Amino acid sequence: MLYWWPKATTPPRVVPMPETVMVKHHVRMSDQFGVSGIDTIERKVQAAVDRVGMPVFIRTDQMSGKHAWKDTCYYDGSQELWKHITQLCEESWSCDLFGVRVAGFAVRQYIELDAPFKAFWGEMPVARERRYFVEDGEVLCHHPYWIEKAINRPSTSAWEGLLKKLNREPKHEIKTLTAYAEDLSCKLPGYWSLDFARAKTGGWYFIDAATGEHSWHPECPIATARPRDTGFEDREPI
Repeated sequence: MLYWWPKATTPPRVVPMPETVMVKHHVRMSDQFGVSGIDTIERKVQAAVDRVGMPVFIRTDQMSGKHAWKDTCYYDGSQELWKHITQLCEESWSCDLFGVRVAGFAVRQYIELDAPFKAFWGEMPVARERRYFVEDGEVLCHHPYWIEKAINRPSTSAWEGLLKKLNREPKHEIKTLTAYAEDLSCKLPGYWSLDFARAKTGGWYFIDAATGEHSWHPECPIATARPRDTGFEDREPI
């Protein structure tokens, strides 16, 4: 995110995005397998939280650990901040065989989403989210982000019908998100995935990006034709 966020926010900024404060800090693991210098990191992140205002959405520069929602990315002050920071770092370091480094954090305005149910061990809201694949200003394909086989521990037995409703892509939505994706793609040269989420108030927000070959991609002609990193190709949404 330290790479793509400055590019995505280059003026003119026409795509709605959550207010975001970036905190640069290369995080290292301590000898006790915790976070080294957690007090310093907590002070930096707290200053960003104070600027944005609670509740906030917190993530590392690499990922949000959103499946563990209430212990990672969603922060409302009900738990100590250092616990969220530590859990986020541990999620990053253990996300695959080699883990990913943490070079900073993003403290973001919390956008309440259009989410009719929750899922996963962290009680994460499942909302209308879309993933658009783009390359050099052109939309290649687009997909609902949450698929049935990715849902675990849903909060209601009616989740399948609710998810089908969330995953409908009406023409007016596609028109809006295509325009947003094309604008962002012009600022991010190359092959990218762009994620959007619909707020409870009705508007769409750009929330995440990743290089296309490192992104989970539902089966479609574009997915078949494009090379993918073998460490990511079978991974469900993260």
